[in-house]
Amino acid sequence: MTLDFVRQSDILPSGVRTASVTIVGCGAIGSHVAECLAKIGVGQQTLWDDDSVEAHNLPNQGFRLQDMGEKKVQAVCKRLAADCGTTMIPVVGRFDIDSPIDSHVVISAVDSLPARKEIFDAFLRSNALMFVDGRMGARFGSVFFVPRTDEDRIAAYRASWPADGVGHQEPCTAKATVFCAYGLAAYITAGLTCWFRDEAVPFEVSADFSNFIAFPSGPAMSLKAA
Repeated sequence: MTLDFVRQSDILPSGVRTASVTIVGCGAIGSHVAECLAKIGVGQQTLWDDDSVEAHNLPNQGFRLQDMGEKKVQAVCKRLAADCGTTMIPVVGRFDIDSPIDSHVVISAVDSLPARKEIFDAFLRSNALMFVDGRMGARFGSVFFVPRTDEDRIAAYRASWPADGVGHQEPCTAKATVFCAYGLAAYITAGLTCWFRDEAVPFEVSADFSNFIAFPSGPAMSLKAA
């Protein structure tokens, strides 16, 4: 049995069913993005992470009490394969520049700048078409959309990296909320939906959930999907 997508069939083209996505990081952003993509009918997802589910992950990430102690990618992939019929490929391990990419889209959902750089460099060396980077704090976040053939966006994305390699750090008790994670997952999914439809996608979307505002920046270009 598969999901019935009839109520979004005028919004999402049939090509979504054959799309493939690699998500690196299966925490607050990654676990929710995986569910959103499954719910719009993305055909295949590959999830990378080497962490296991811990108690502090449950309030803001896509895990259940019964997932405690299980590897994150295995818990998410098992649930979405069963609930949505999506082809889910869990990879228990750390992604690096030599890790294989066999998908149309690469999503960075990590909280480390060195890891983010490696993912981006691996993306540029691959045949993937679109790179998406999600960054979040407790009530603030940003999403970047970077096609592999757009040199201006590639340069602008590199310029977004903090010069000190760290950037703003929230205290450990104010790092993540489920509403911020869900919100950024929604923006990532909405941006990819525009891309699938050959509609304009901004370079960056910044969200401030404490003041209920979100704003795009950079030229919004129509980026042809495969």
